[in-house]
Amino acid sequence: EAQTARIDLSDDDLGALERTLTYLYTEDYNEIDLDTIEESAPEPDSTPINFTELLADATQDVNASMVDETTHTLSKNTRIACLNNTRVYALAEKYDIQGLKALAVSKFRLHSTAIWTVEDTVSLLEEVYNSTPETDRGLRDIMVIVCSAELMPDLIADAGFCDIMQKDGSMALELLTGLQRQYAEVCQRHALNILDFEEGRALKAEEHALHIRELEADFARKAEEHALNIQDLEAGLARKAEELQLKNTEIEEAKRQREKLRTIMLKNFTCRQCTKPLNLIEMFSFPDDVTWKCRHCGNQYGTDV
Repeated sequence: EAQTARIDLSDDDLGALERTLTYLYTEDYNEIDLDTIEESAPEPDSTPINFTELLADATQDVNASMVDETTHTLSKNTRIACLNNTRVYALAEKYDIQGLKALAVSKFRLHSTAIWTVEDTVSLLEEVYNSTPETDRGLRDIMVIVCSAELMPDLIADAGFCDIMQKDGSMALELLTGLQRQYAEVCQRHALNILDFEEGRALKAEEHALHIRELEADFARKAEEHALNIQDLEAGLARKAEELQLKNTEIEEAKRQREKLRTIMLKNFTCRQCTKPLNLIEMFSFPDDVTWKCRHCGNQYGTDV
């Protein structure tokens, strides 16, 4: 090539080469050929054509048709796009175009979340591993993720996949290592979930213990208040009993006074006013005051008769 000033591109895929040249001018490329898109012809327009915007719009329309909306499995356009991205990546690796490699990986990764069939996985797995060096992990790591634990039982049951694994031990080792890494990540997530659950349960237990302590303290305060109320009631009852006892004493004293006056009434005294024999009648009485009156003259006498 240095002597003839010519580059031999006969071994390169023409589609990948065309997309590489498109990238060098526009920093982007279409994953599938534009002539595969069925669109109505646009109305004539005198506005100057912006090829960059036109290419971006076409790329957006193509990407929108990549995934089947009903099943989310790889559509025909998506399989073609993944294959083209793989070949563009291989060509970018060959000519050391790092920006194009990054773009191809980005486009390829967009389709890795779809539900891949065994046939699609086997064909793209073989294409990726045959077109990239063993040390280049750009597309290989994505394919390891695609060959997840959910898909692996179906892959192992596929004769084509088993044949590839028998021929390429390094591919089998990489897939096994990737599965082990995925399993470790799952275990780590589960361990973190368990730790979060245990921390949450410990926090709940602490909250419950705190709530119980608050209830016990509140119960103790209520019991103390009730005890004070009982003491106040007992003191009030004691005062009432003392007052009642004093009242009973006064009543007893009044009864004694009445008996004394009755005794005086029965005796034959002479009225101080009319000098007739005193014949007393009771007018009215209170516990501590009794008034008597002479039947002859009406002269009143108290307890000092």
